[in-house]
Amino acid sequence: MEAKPGKFLDEKGKTLISFYREPQLNYDWDKAWQVTEGLILLMRDEVYEKGVDFMIIAISESHQVHPDLEYREKFKNNHNLSDLYYPDPRIEEFGKQENIPVYILARP
Repeated sequence: MEAKPGKFLDEKGKTLISFYREPQLNYDWDKAWQVTEGLILLMRDEVYEKGVDFMIIAISESHQVHPDLEYREKFKNNHNLSDLYYPDPRIEEFGKQENIPVYILARP
């Protein structure tokens, strides 16, 4: 699978910072999470109907795993972020609630 360079960029080419934060209710990112979680459940149900295991494997985003700790800290500070890993615990909690194994690859 090829990486999509513009995946986390806005129309001006700037990083979408909202990716790293809990979404506000009824805003685009909140709706995107709802759609994503709904699609995951649909996939899970279709896979389970075939008697096969289903799991979520969450890959990293470049700022999360940049090899330079100073770069990561500067990125967090420049954007007033407390954490670069918001999506990971959210998807882990979702997996627990829905009995789906979750593997996070961004952490050491």
